Formats: sequence, C-alpha cells, structure tokens
Amino acid sequence: MIRIFYTVTLMTICLNLYGQNGSIEKYNFKNGVYLSIEEFKSNSPSLPLSSVFNESRDVLSSRLCMKKLEYIEEGVIQEIRSKDIWGVCINGNPYIRHQQGGIIQEQCFFKLFNLGAISRYFVQKVVTANNSMLSDPNTGFGPPANNQAKLKILEFAIDLKTGEKYNLKSEASEVIELIKKDSHFQNTKMKKKDVSIYITQYNKRNPIDITAE
Repeated sequence: MIRIFYTVTLMTICLNLYGQNGSIEKYNFKNGVYLSIEEFKSNSPSLPLSSVFNESRDVLSSRLCMKKLEYIEEGVIQEIRSKDIWGVCINGNPYIRHQQGGIIQEQCFFKLFNLGAISRYFVQKVVTANNSMLSDPNTGFGPPANNQAKLKILEFAIDLKTGEKYNLKSEASEVIELIKKDSHFQNTKMKKKDVSIYITQYNKRNPIDITAE
C-alpha cells in the first residue's frame, strides 16, 4: 500500500497568507498563454485560453502539468510544447512554468501567490522513502509498489526583472544578494530564515510595472 502524507494545514495557511498580501487581483490578468515574461508583464498573452483544449489539471489546485498544449488557429489544430511557454492564466490566476527534476523532466505550472518585484510560489513534489523525486507529468504520483512517499512543499521566488528563480531554502543567500542591490538594504544584516520578511519590504520599495487590463 502506497502512503502519501499531505501537509494540507500548512499549505492552506501559507496560501491564505500570500493570497492576502499578493494583490494579484488588482492587475486583472487576462486568461491565456504567455510565451515570455515580457508578455506577462504587459498582460498580453499570445493565445486566448478559449483556443486551448487539452489543458490538464493536477489534483492539487495550485499546480497543473502538461507536455504540450493544443490550440485551434484558423480552424487547424496546432501544438506548442510546454517548455516553450512561460506561463498561463486561468480565471485571473497566473501560473508560471517550473521544470522539475527526476528521471523525467516534467513541465508543470505553479500558481503565483505573492506578486511583486520578487514574486513567490510553491512547488509540490512527491518524494519516495529513498529521497528520489517522482515525475509523473500528469499527477506527480505513481511510485513503485510497496514504496512510501510523501508530499514535499518547496517555496520559490522569481525575480520578475530577470526571470531568475530561487529556492528560498537552499538559495536564500542569492535572494539576499538581490535584495541588497537596493541601497536601502546594503548595510542590513539579514538572516536566511527572515528572507521572506525582507522580500516583502523590498517589494514595497520596488513596485513592478505590470499593465492592468
């Protein structure tokens, strides 16, 4: 029997917190497919979501995975690889592509819960007992029989100026260096465990320029 343990309570608290502070709603993002970070910041998706018809959702509401998207253009079915997509927006909620490790390099899209110059999102991964990452591109599940697995939630940040992504646990030092590019923080002693607090302060001082609908 496969066991998968979900940290639902922690996830709910985090999502509620970032949902309150992210102010994503005020931008009124257009539903559709964004091929680049520039399209995202200008709120101008290349493809309307209505033309896409093989979008596949994961059981987790904050994640969706797919190998490719199919869409109709002038009555003809076309395809675009997920790795060529920067992000998608569904019901006004932006998701950005984050390639996960493992035997199969799956292409998944994760919901932004905090929007700012340094934005944040959560990546959910299923980990087996021997610490190997599972990579089913559709569900993230499917470990070998009689193997235990658990859901691991990692917090990531993305610099919307450059598109660079950071693991907030293992790459907190790099995020601190980014924050200290603002002269206001140059002499501030920052602890890695407090990086989220400083991201919030940094975002207040460095508003992003995203076109509202």
